[in-house]
Amino acid sequence: MIRYLIGRVGLVFILLLLVAPVAKASSWHVYESDNFRIVADKKRKDAKTQLHDLELFRQAAVLFTGLTQEAEKQRLTIVILEKSRNYLKVFSEKKAAGFYINSMFGPYMVVGPSDSAENTAITLRHEYVHHLLHSSSSTHYPRWYDEGISDLLSTARVSANSVAIGAPHPWRRAQLGYGHVMGFSDLLVPANFFKDDYYGSLYYSTAWLAVHYFLLGELNGVNLQGANINRYLAGYARGIRSHLDFEKLIGQDFATLNLALKQYAQRQELAGFRLPVQPYRGGFSGSRLSDNQQRIEFGLVALAAGRWQVATEISSKIKKAEGAQLLRALNTLAKAQLGDASLAAELNSHSEPDDPLAKILLAAAMLREAQEQDNNAQSLNKAERLAREGLVAYPHNLYAREVLWRAAQIEEDLPAATEQLLLAHQYFPANVWVNFLLGQVLLARGQLSEARLYLNNVVLWSHDRDMAMQAMALLQQIDADVKSEEP
Repeated sequence: MIRYLIGRVGLVFILLLLVAPVAKASSWHVYESDNFRIVADKKRKDAKTQLHDLELFRQAAVLFTGLTQEAEKQRLTIVILEKSRNYLKVFSEKKAAGFYINSMFGPYMVVGPSDSAENTAITLRHEYVHHLLHSSSSTHYPRWYDEGISDLLSTARVSANSVAIGAPHPWRRAQLGYGHVMGFSDLLVPANFFKDDYYGSLYYSTAWLAVHYFLLGELNGVNLQGANINRYLAGYARGIRSHLDFEKLIGQDFATLNLALKQYAQRQELAGFRLPVQPYRGGFSGSRLSDNQQRIEFGLVALAAGRWQVATEISSKIKKAEGAQLLRALNTLAKAQLGDASLAAELNSHSEPDDPLAKILLAAAMLREAQEQDNNAQSLNKAERLAREGLVAYPHNLYAREVLWRAAQIEEDLPAATEQLLLAHQYFPANVWVNFLLGQVLLARGQLSEARLYLNNVVLWSHDRDMAMQAMALLQQIDADVKSEEP
């Protein structure tokens, strides 16, 4: 057992809003280990150490969460943007240290500028736990638990043969040091998360505290009085999610829990423990990216973040070298997302690419063209064919699945649309976008109870306010439909 002295350590990220050209290609590098891939806009002397520590941390996180110890379905791409101008091109939240996207192109963790290697490591570990829970688990977790356990594990301390778990989180502990703890009823269903920065910060801090209390409280001499977090999580995964159900499953009422959390927050010391890990014996590699490769990597991040204009600007300069096919397809898709009226002729002039990811990007662009041309059958068929060819090499690619889903929807084949989304959900059960699409198509099929389950997940998990609001509107529509059918 390890004891940690709690200190009040704060962190302020200062990001400057700068308008500047894309970073020079000569400064971008890529580094790889067995399960991770780091893309950075500057050469990193600590890249090998970071990858080594992440590989050991991965072992500990898998053990702690009870997931299966197996290789990643796709090597996770970590994009470290040390230059503020690059980070702000793909993410507008200046106060956020980083973000995780289980995107249509695969899983991404994007980390912005930081004032220390330790703060970067905390952000990386936090986002990686999100990735583990969203891609390696078939269980649906409530948002407060998802965020809390990610914070709990983010402060892990990696050594040669063990990983220490349970150190106080410096940013969250500083917030709680003012004596403010959110009530548990608000933690379950946050009311102002998207509107109030203070509320959001308090939400994260209380989530960390609650998970530490439930998972490590007994190590700290706390009598949990029969509280059972595993019973609650199992019930939540089955769709049992009301406040009353929470109190029954967890074994305590809100008043008791709120008092217990306030007392836990006042502790001067917290206990943790060490998990043994095996030495990492895999490989490392590192190289500088070419002009085309740099623009592909940055462009894919921009597309994953929904920054179509940025992706267009990044991919506009194409050199006749390795990666030209993929970069051209990326540029075409970015233009298609912006509704470029001149795109049809350009698409038809393209020779078909050999690169399977280029096929998928071009398929998405062809789908957009079909929609612009009143669902042109020729373009629609070509989009479907390219998507299926791309899926042979990239079976987990959500963009290809989306092309096939949208094509089926245009053809008014709702069973085929549902099939594609269920296949995507099989790979990524906690992906917010997939849950949102499933909710929509099941609602259109009149399967109201199933649609409600997926749309509730979106409300609870989404960091995108617009998507969460759309899901809530659809849930209100379901409630109205159910009420109208009552005798």
